[in-house]
Amino acid sequence: MGSITVTEDTEGSSGIISLPICDIVYIEYDSKIDRVIIHTIDSMYYTVGTLKYWHNALNSSGYNFAAVDRTNVVNLDKLVRLDKVYHVGYFEEVVTETSKRCTFTNINFAKLQRKHSSVPAIENWA
Repeated sequence: MGSITVTEDTEGSSGIISLPICDIVYIEYDSKIDRVIIHTIDSMYYTVGTLKYWHNALNSSGYNFAAVDRTNVVNLDKLVRLDKVYHVGYFEEVVTETSKRCTFTNINFAKLQRKHSSVPAIENWA
């Protein structure tokens, strides 16, 4: 099981921690803070580098990540639900207002839905 080094704050003041890659649900780049944000089901962590770097490095290490829009890379092994209306992916069986979600472009949503037809699509969770 691999891990990456992350921090709990943007400046690294909290120190570094080792995060298991299998806990990552998606990764996003936030240009406002110039950081890559690593999302787990219940937390956010920060690291440096580019989204392209992390996407390539994780897939080259045997993981299953896909670029789904300009700022998001999703862990396909953690994707549980797809919202066909809003083109959003979820990582929990029961979707609520507070569920972690990742946005997709229309084209990437359609590609993912065709390629991974085992991920159930929902019309609208609300």
